[in-house]
Amino acid sequence: MMSTRLMIALVFFVFLFPIRELRCQETQKTPEENTQEIIDVTKQKSVFNTTDVWGIGLNTGLLSGIGLSTRFHPRGRFCFQLTGGYLGLEDQALWAVGGEGQFDFDATVRSRFYGYLGLGLYYQDKPEESKNKLKAPFRMGIGIAYEWSISPKLIFNANVAFTYFVASSEVLPLPQLGLYYYFN
Repeated sequence: MMSTRLMIALVFFVFLFPIRELRCQETQKTPEENTQEIIDVTKQKSVFNTTDVWGIGLNTGLLSGIGLSTRFHPRGRFCFQLTGGYLGLEDQALWAVGGEGQFDFDATVRSRFYGYLGLGLYYQDKPEESKNKLKAPFRMGIGIAYEWSISPKLIFNANVAFTYFVASSEVLPLPQLGLYYYFN
């Protein structure tokens, strides 16, 4: 009787032990698969694909405004930016307003590469004259930009645009810079 129990236990152990080992091996990954996962983590899609994102910061450039700026990036590939600023000095006033429509070419967790169309209106006067001293105050243009994360919420961007000065018919490649805080 002991030998029958022993025989059943042995057969039971012999058949279940290899199945248990096979299940463990199913979840194991090769070194190549583990390396591939690490590489894929750096290419995760950005938060712009999953939720609406707002941003506030500073923008400086001769196309789409100088001053306080706000951005709205709805879920997807489009983003909208408005910028405005005013500086009153003793002998003159300076102000600028502008906006951009942006389209993401590539957005990852740490960076975003995009193209944009922009408009801007710039004004400079002396108090006694009360008229714009700039020859070409209205501008429009098209450009490309790259932004990257300084921290998870703080973003720096640099871009260049072919800026068309409407009144003077000049086209110049001009840079712009921005610093934004993103929140959702």
